[in-house]
Amino acid sequence: MSARALIEVGIGETRAALVEDGRLVELAIERGPAFDPGADIVLGRVLEVSARMKTAKIALPGDGVGMLGLKNGRRLAEGAAILVQIERAAHRLKGPRVTTDIALAGRFLFYRPRQRGIAFARGFAESAALAKSWAKLGKLGGFTLRAPIEGADPSWVEAEIATLKARWQRIETEAARTKAPAMIEEDFGPVLRFLRAAPRLERVLIDDAAEAARLKSMLAPDLAGIVEHAGDLFVADEIDAQIAEALASRVELPGGLAIAIEETEALVAIDVDVGAAVDLAAACKRAAEEIARQIRLRRLGGQVVVDFPRLAKADADKKLVEALRKALARDPEPVEFGGRTRLGLVEFRRRRRGPALGEILGRTPRSYGPSLATRLRELLRQGLRDARARPGSPIALVAPAELIARLEGADAPLLDGLRRRTGVEIRLQARDG
Repeated sequence: MSARALIEVGIGETRAALVEDGRLVELAIERGPAFDPGADIVLGRVLEVSARMKTAKIALPGDGVGMLGLKNGRRLAEGAAILVQIERAAHRLKGPRVTTDIALAGRFLFYRPRQRGIAFARGFAESAALAKSWAKLGKLGGFTLRAPIEGADPSWVEAEIATLKARWQRIETEAARTKAPAMIEEDFGPVLRFLRAAPRLERVLIDDAAEAARLKSMLAPDLAGIVEHAGDLFVADEIDAQIAEALASRVELPGGLAIAIEETEALVAIDVDVGAAVDLAAACKRAAEEIARQIRLRRLGGQVVVDFPRLAKADADKKLVEALRKALARDPEPVEFGGRTRLGLVEFRRRRRGPALGEILGRTPRSYGPSLATRLRELLRQGLRDARARPGSPIALVAPAELIARLEGADAPLLDGLRRRTGVEIRLQARDG
């Protein structure tokens, strides 16, 4: 399988795409601090403990409140300070979920200072040889091996372990002298998190030379060595068209096959329409692969139910359900697979890390419409492309009046950024609609 990372540095936004065998499978979008928060480590304060629900409410920085699950009869004193990590960002009306099982993420492994032993990250098949070669780590703490460790130079891994252990020491020191609630360590932004978690890649292509140099200095050696500067990446690979497809409620596939995806407050419902397919089993299997891709690309979480056509032969139906299970097993996020329900639906639950792709770009639960922020950045991206196509020529930004008003007012810094980046005159022109 061929895997590449494409990074497009826009004005007020950086987008990173993971492309496998020519298809977009994951997208990260960065628009500044707090836009898509990661696994921050915070010193919280216990507000309330519910023994019956086995949960505790934790006061977080900025008046936030997180929910902590209590395991093994653990007891907490109300008012006590507690070091936790954000496990799931706030989602709609739900607050963030936190954990005391802190995991410091590196490129090759996670360091879990409060655990012991060796484990393998999701989607990375256990290897007796790897487990044996790194068994000594289990005595130093808890370590979860990630796929890039396979074939990595041992000196890279050892250097990362030293870095992660030093980070933990700094975190403990900072927490000991800080009054709760307070931020102790912010996670990387979405693009660096995306690269840190990416599978083994053949190339990392970036359309901005300065950003390519900056990332080279920050990335693990296996990634730093394959960073290249190249232009108009998303255009050449038709990434925007694939993003648009991932925001549509219906995905059309060759042969009349289609998948309808509806996000609701309670769950995600997926209907498979095989059209006039002659080989029903083969069509359903293709649909299963596409469902797994769309779930990951759209960053959907929570309960998902799929309505496949029932196959006449029980053996074929079993193979279909197993095909979906295997496709979902490649997802980096944990998926609890339930299989067929009594009424014939296939159900599973995927862990939610943060906002879905549609929410990031402007989707409502009922329909997709790009937000004003998304439309502004699309306009500025077009300005950059025009500047590359006609070096030295003025750029005309023609857009609805509401966008032009934003660029002349609250979002004037974005317009200034385009001027600095291109070094040419920018002309604004309002149009109707």
